[in-house]
Amino acid sequence: MLLFFPGWEGGLNDNTALVQDLASRGFVVVAVGYDDGTCAGLRPEDRPVLDLGTASGFARTQAVAQARMARIAQGATRIVDAVVALDGPQAPAGLAGRLDLSRVAAVGHSFGGAVAIALCGRDRRISAGVNIDGWMFGAGDAPGFGQSLLVVDSGNMPAPPADLESMDPVRRHTAILEVADAAWLASAVKSGRGEHVPLPGTRHEYFADYPYLGWRAVLRGGSGGNRAVGRAAEAVTAFLTRVWSDRPGDAAPAADPEAEAPSHPARLRVSP
Repeated sequence: MLLFFPGWEGGLNDNTALVQDLASRGFVVVAVGYDDGTCAGLRPEDRPVLDLGTASGFARTQAVAQARMARIAQGATRIVDAVVALDGPQAPAGLAGRLDLSRVAAVGHSFGGAVAIALCGRDRRISAGVNIDGWMFGAGDAPGFGQSLLVVDSGNMPAPPADLESMDPVRRHTAILEVADAAWLASAVKSGRGEHVPLPGTRHEYFADYPYLGWRAVLRGGSGGNRAVGRAAEAVTAFLTRVWSDRPGDAAPAADPEAEAPSHPARLRVSP
């Protein structure tokens, strides 16, 4: 079973293509939405704003991100409770006999990836976490955190450490987040708990629905330039198959010959 968390806006239907692809591979997927300011302890009329352009905005963004992560992860433990309650004689039609509660993973795209990792730190019933191209905002710093981890990203080079001293606040704050993430991932991989699957030729937004909708998507053939959703789902499936069967194997799926060539390194992810 998978719990799936969307990006910064928290829309329940932001990643339907990816959720449906994962479900088509045999997973029971519980999609979680949180497009409500109260998830950050804010008033309902306050929207969580992503602001890397000023020092005060960046500080507020980090504080809001960490507050939202904690609240959403805490709420998600109750979702796991509710799913556990479904695994019995009263299971709804279609779920009877299909819930393997010994194999539960948290998966998220963008900010949802940080939420997924934060949930791993709170709930030991989650046996694996997957972050799809999202900043961590410190989600992996929980003491005693020991689940298997997968990071899938677009394969673009992160901001170099020299950008930590940049006069451009967006570049500097992006570097702060990416350098912290790189150190966390390196530590997880070194410990044997973490895997990293880059998907060159993809972009951050390709893992969500909006590049595939509207007239621009029609003109592009509805693909967003490649099969990012399918490639991400393949990576998640291969990773969880190894984790849950204890079989070694290669982390990355086969290269996609139709993928776009990487362009310049990404500097700002629009919806982390």
